[in-house]
Amino acid sequence: MIGLIEEKRLAIGATMNEVERAADVSHGYYSRLLKGQIAKPGAALVRLKLGLARLSRDRSAGGGEEILVDLTYRFAVALIAARLDVDPTLVHAADPARRATQSPDWMKAARVRRLAVYVVNQYGGIAQVKVAKAAGLTKAAVCQAIKEIEDQREADGLGPELDAIGRAITGESW
Repeated sequence: MIGLIEEKRLAIGATMNEVERAADVSHGYYSRLLKGQIAKPGAALVRLKLGLARLSRDRSAGGGEEILVDLTYRFAVALIAARLDVDPTLVHAADPARRATQSPDWMKAARVRRLAVYVVNQYGGIAQVKVAKAAGLTKAAVCQAIKEIEDQREADGLGPELDAIGRAITGESW
């Protein structure tokens, strides 16, 4: 069945990440499944199939809002990562569900991810639910990240930096 799912994914031009988000499975799950690293996928195959059908339907109906939210989040990650001297590909590759708090690289990626979530929500005006889906996080994790950034904003001197990033995203500085 995974072979048929992969054929359809390639046919509609969806990324593995998009399929994972549509199926509500963890980051990297689809890739591990294709490599044969998951012994008994069970219900996950059904979720992947349904998620792919939803993606296909959305694309044929012109559902471009999700793509724009995803791009906005990715651009925010790239912008913040550049300012913090972190490789944005590492941020996208770091699985948020892993919670590898002992890894300095994972912690840097988590910080960039939290700041990107904050910026996209607060300055981009994108709903937390949509940001959560784009970032591969739960709604609760997004809410918590936004609260943490709000609390740290003035204490850590983040306010002016976040405002500068917000102006860059919204075009207010032009």
